[in-house]
Amino acid sequence: MVQPFKIGPDFIDPSYHTAICGRPSRNLDTWMCEDAAVVEIFTRSAKTADISIIEGVMGLYDGFGPDEERGSTAHVAKLLAVPVVLVIDAQRMATSAAAVALGLREFDRAVDIAGVVFNNVGGKGHYDCCAGYWRRAPDKKLRLPELRCRSTDPERHLGLVPAEEAGLSSALLERLGAQFEQHVDLESIIDAARRAPAIGQAASDVFCRCGNEVPVRIGVARDEALNFYYQENLDLLQCLDAEVVPFSLLKDEELPEDLQGIYLGGGFPELFAGRLSANRSMRGSIRDFFAAGGVIYAECGGLMVLCETLIDFDGRRHEMMGLVPPRPPYGATSCRLGT
Repeated sequence: MVQPFKIGPDFIDPSYHTAICGRPSRNLDTWMCEDAAVVEIFTRSAKTADISIIEGVMGLYDGFGPDEERGSTAHVAKLLAVPVVLVIDAQRMATSAAAVALGLREFDRAVDIAGVVFNNVGGKGHYDCCAGYWRRAPDKKLRLPELRCRSTDPERHLGLVPAEEAGLSSALLERLGAQFEQHVDLESIIDAARRAPAIGQAASDVFCRCGNEVPVRIGVARDEALNFYYQENLDLLQCLDAEVVPFSLLKDEELPEDLQGIYLGGGFPELFAGRLSANRSMRGSIRDFFAAGGVIYAECGGLMVLCETLIDFDGRRHEMMGLVPPRPPYGATSCRLGT
């Protein structure tokens, strides 16, 4: 069983991790969290898995700034004492790709670099140019598994399309799995993972249960329109004895029963503005909930949904919830896109 993680504040990459691995992907973010909290987030999920895979962020050493490594993949790797497998895009390089790998290893020897995967390799000759240095060099501490496949993930203005929208067919997963087995030295990666120290106890009490005397039901909007949530935030709600109840703004006609709160997370509601507006019964249900004193927490795309109108990229206006009050000098609240 594989437990996926993502370093840094990211919603889209973890959506693919979750879909592929069948376990919620967790964010390890030393930008927003203290080290002890990051260790606890890792420990509480990794201890029930056979192996944990952590996707990095940006370049290996890219953190807060030139003199501050916090927030970087390297910082998290040292914090958790886990080995690192470099992934280098070799599409426009040859022997220089080996120099990049060497530089990354020598930059900070405290980072345990266990191997290198050369991505976007055009063929055996190209790979031999990338890996040839390591075959001749006396120092063979870096293993060089080979990866030749090119990324085929759909993209748009803010990066990859979330997995909730794109969908992952079994045929695609089988093809990617076959390419990975053919071109990557999987056994060496597993051997490197065995070098990591045993997983101990959590280092903080972030997720301790509070024993709320009055449990509450909180509806969480989750569908193609809104799906940006940190799993830890939902876990914390459950630790506070809240029952998290998922619902869809697009497909459900009304809110679940007996809710005390609604959580509208982020996403790309602008791409579904027509469907959101057309679901009049759901919009009415949310308005009634608010009018009766219900609590609504919204962020990012969820806040856009609460406006009076949403103007899409083509300039079309779509009626939304109308719960964010008008503010002068505009007279009505709307979210305009494409400007």
